[in-house]
Amino acid sequence: APPVWLEALPDATVHDLLLALAARYGPEFASALLRAPGELHTHVRVFVDGADADPHDPIVAGAPEVTVLVMPIFEGGSQ
Repeated sequence: APPVWLEALPDATVHDLLLALAARYGPEFASALLRAPGELHTHVRVFVDGADADPHDPIVAGAPEVTVLVMPIFEGGSQ
């Protein structure tokens, strides 16, 4: 998928970003990310500039631009 560019306030958190994405892409997208309003599914991980991020972590750490990766985590498989 192509990258999505969003402008964030200096005090924005990962949680704020996820809510903005949910608002932009609708209820189906929101339900894939969130199990309750503002609460991430346990299988969704967020990384900010390559570091594992908590929903309460800031997304803007003084840099003019950061990379945020939101991805599902899958476990299991066959041997």
